[in-house]
Amino acid sequence: MQIRISLSAPKIYYRGLAEDWSDEHAKKQHMTWVTPDRAYAELYAEDGRLYKFHADVGRSASLRFRSLWTEVKFDEIYRRVKQLIMESFQEKHVGKDEALKLIERLDKLHGVIPRGTYKRVYMWWDEYAEISRILKAAGYDSIQGNEGQNHDVPTFGVFDHTRVKMIKE
Repeated sequence: MQIRISLSAPKIYYRGLAEDWSDEHAKKQHMTWVTPDRAYAELYAEDGRLYKFHADVGRSASLRFRSLWTEVKFDEIYRRVKQLIMESFQEKHVGKDEALKLIERLDKLHGVIPRGTYKRVYMWWDEYAEISRILKAAGYDSIQGNEGQNHDVPTFGVFDHTRVKMIKE
């Protein structure tokens, strides 16, 4: 598993949307997706809705899939999230009891998801927000994934909307 820690000031990120951006809408989401790649964000922008942000992705969790579009069973998500929890414990971001409680929550989620179901990586946490809540409780600020035709465009799902501020130009 790869962990990125941001010790610098917020950087510039982009997001293209089909609807207008609002902080109120962002508050209702369990994460806000941004990318440092303006050209990639433009692919999602409709009617000029390309937004520029100061964002701090902080300590990001990478599940290390080739792409967020890769189809996987939940067992793979489960295994990798559990590993991230253990890494957080080893790095002293969470204590032993907290790590065990997070694994319990992950086990509970694992018990309700039908076996053998495949979904794209991003769909797992879109449909099961508990995954991002567990990672946030484990000390992560965002999830990092790869998108784009060659799977080389970094994207970040930032858990706390206050870490993403729109730049009005």
